[in-house]
Amino acid sequence: MKERIRNLFITKTEPLRAIYENSSNTFYSNIPEYVEGNLRNSFGIPIEDDILFFRDTSIDMSGNQGLAITTSSIYWNIDNSVENNTYYSNWNQFLSAEYQDMNIYLIYYDGSSYALDISLFFAGNFQIDHAQYFASVLSEIANLCQPDETPDEAKERIEELMNAQNYSEAEAACNAYQENHGYDLWVGMQQTTIALQQGDNERGLQEAEQVYNTIREQYGEDPYGENPWPPIAGDVLAAISYFKQQAGNYEMARFFAFYSVEFSEPSKKDIRREQYEEFNRLYSENFLNIDTERRRLLLPVDEIANLNSNTEQIAVLEMRYIGSDLHFPTTHPVPNKLYIVHPCNSSRYVPFDDYELDLLKEKQQEFCRIAQCLGATELSIESEDGRSTSSALRKELILTRHFNPTQTPFVPEDWLWFDYMSSWIWMATQRLQGVLIEHIEEMSSQYISYVTASLPKPEVIREDFMQLIGVEGNLSSEMEKAFEEKGNVSYSIHVKFAPISVQYTAIANEIISLPQQSDSSKTTAEQEYLTAYKECLASNGGEFSDSERRLLERMRKSLGISVKRAAELEDSLTPALQLTEAESEYLEEYKLCAAEGSITDSERRLLNRMRKTLGISDERAIEIESSINY
Repeated sequence: MKERIRNLFITKTEPLRAIYENSSNTFYSNIPEYVEGNLRNSFGIPIEDDILFFRDTSIDMSGNQGLAITTSSIYWNIDNSVENNTYYSNWNQFLSAEYQDMNIYLIYYDGSSYALDISLFFAGNFQIDHAQYFASVLSEIANLCQPDETPDEAKERIEELMNAQNYSEAEAACNAYQENHGYDLWVGMQQTTIALQQGDNERGLQEAEQVYNTIREQYGEDPYGENPWPPIAGDVLAAISYFKQQAGNYEMARFFAFYSVEFSEPSKKDIRREQYEEFNRLYSENFLNIDTERRRLLLPVDEIANLNSNTEQIAVLEMRYIGSDLHFPTTHPVPNKLYIVHPCNSSRYVPFDDYELDLLKEKQQEFCRIAQCLGATELSIESEDGRSTSSALRKELILTRHFNPTQTPFVPEDWLWFDYMSSWIWMATQRLQGVLIEHIEEMSSQYISYVTASLPKPEVIREDFMQLIGVEGNLSSEMEKAFEEKGNVSYSIHVKFAPISVQYTAIANEIISLPQQSDSSKTTAEQEYLTAYKECLASNGGEFSDSERRLLERMRKSLGISVKRAAELEDSLTPALQLTEAESEYLEEYKLCAAEGSITDSERRLLNRMRKTLGISDERAIEIESSINY
């Protein structure tokens, strides 16, 4: 076939060659080798194809723009400044070629056509009858390469093979169709189904995405525009949704399932709606596993009306699926209200309205609490210019507080901001070492904005918010406030501490005994737990295996006994130690860690830091830990 095409083209175009061949129009025998090399690289022409004709339309005659005719296809690139802008049509993909109105049209089997500007064939002036003759030569070659069966006949055969579940032959028939007749959406869906039946989800997704992208190319990006998407769009959206769900991508599975309902034929809508409901549930259950960047903003709704947004950072959850693993302020969440993820805890969300100020207040409260636990005697809050902070905050920010600490300085465990604030860690370290008596901490809402700096601009978020809740026009004045630029609030907190050597010497020398609880005060559940604990204790000489510890932990939970209470019950079986207050504090901390199982590396580092801070030796710490038989 290759030789027949070459001979036909050379013979038929000889008259044109004598008239039109020049430096930019070159025919088979006169194409220089270096030009041919550039052509193959630029147009992606296989080495086994003979190049029969090339019209170079590039400014510098570099051979990377224009039209090339080979023994297998017609290639064209009308703008070499655009990447991946080369197109081609195989000889067996179109039925004929016609000249009309300064274009040569390639006529395809489905009745569609593609116009190639006449300047891709002739440089400068030309005669119309010569353009018609060139088109007739292309038609003759296309007729030579026509497939054995028509597109409709090929589709009937594919359908018969699919119904017979003969997927191997059906796949070969689909591949032949796409090669011979050009890409077809229905055949593409059959290829998707074949991959699904063969268990090849990766290939199935690739086939489905090709159908989806072809729909967008043929019908436009807007499915509701002048050229609405056809019902087959519902089929391919459902297929993509399924493959995404199989891959564990519940976000995109829900997205495609939602729109598959809308574009499906009426007879398929109910089953597609069931699939969407299932994927909506899976998405909600796995919400916290989604990358925080894709759920930085959260919009709770009663019922989802839209999932399409520009930023892809607003996650939408139905109120019925918001579980206890997501945390909100009291009285929240509220439908159609926007929330932002907490910068220090990805399971917490706060209202978007005044999040900078709300988080600043929370941060200030945590800092003051840590300072108090470290033995602060005075806390005073002032604005940067030395005056008290703005009147708007005066009622909510306590300006001055005095304390009389009686405990050994420590850092509480239930913090949010501490690990992210180097100045706080430095303050705690210096304080626990006994060298810090004064500290000044700068607070600013600008820092809150910094940790959420990846957010789009407020006007972009506003546009997406309106689209997702289905509002056209203007928002209410209350909603509009959420998207206004907020002014910066900044102030400093001045902390004073009492010297550790003066404040805690007497307390550190006091000797205390751990309290013991009588059996009469124990509940039935506590006695049951204690009996099981005694049996493990007696059978292993005080050593517990990992499985025993797990079983005891399950029993504790089923009996409704807290971790702290379980530690007290287990401690009641051990001999009492005479401990200082510092040693007692260390023991209580160790029991809480040990009650949850084996001590992790990070817990051991914290315990060692605490031991050193409290002035307890390694030997004494081992003795204290051994006393509770873990």
